[in-house]
Amino acid sequence: MIEQLLTQIVAKFNERAKTDPQLGEELQGFERTVLIRLEGGQEFSFRISEGQARDFQKRPISNPEIVIETDSETIEKLMKKELRIMKAIATRRLRIDARLEDMLRMRRFF
Repeated sequence: MIEQLLTQIVAKFNERAKTDPQLGEELQGFERTVLIRLEGGQEFSFRISEGQARDFQKRPISNPEIVIETDSETIEKLMKKELRIMKAIATRRLRIDARLEDMLRMRRFF
């Protein structure tokens, strides 16, 4: 179930990147590898390249530039808009280990 939810989030992000000129501009030249680590040990990864999240897979990658740590419940609440990303970060339900510039871009992922 969580893999399907993450796949939906990636698809939604990609659609938004295509239709939102501001987000598209923010992502120009932005090339990063991303690891999502869930409580319980599940890990998913993808890369952001050419303004799109690509190569989503259920496995870790070496040396990710951005690491997102959370749990399934938080992801579900973010997707349903029952929880805002900034509140999830402030309450430490979502942690993003990245450079500040990358963290600001990733807030648009959910």
